[in-house]
Amino acid sequence: MKHKHADLIIAWANGAEIQFREYEGKWNDFQPNGYACWHQDMEYRIKPEPKPETLDTRSYLIGRYDGLRELTEDEIREVADSVCHTWKKNGVGELYMTDFARAILKKAIEK
Repeated sequence: MKHKHADLIIAWANGAEIQFREYEGKWNDFQPNGYACWHQDMEYRIKPEPKPETLDTRSYLIGRYDGLRELTEDEIREVADSVCHTWKKNGVGELYMTDFARAILKKAIEK
């Protein structure tokens, strides 16, 4: 009879990271000390790949702030050019994202 966790045991032997679920429901990394016990009454899984955290800023802002509208690509370029021109005029050599973000929000509020 095939072991209940045979596929996971093979995956682990081939280098997969394994997790087990505690009785409270939390998943923990499986780190055997010297020998691996694969309890029949425990739940195991291959550790999932972390999901990259991404944020579509425009969608986020539109969904979070009333009165904002989505800017076109041309409007975003216009704001970026304006902010960069101001930085160059004032001799600022660094990009300050807060200035750009404020300018984008100001433009998005315009009707």
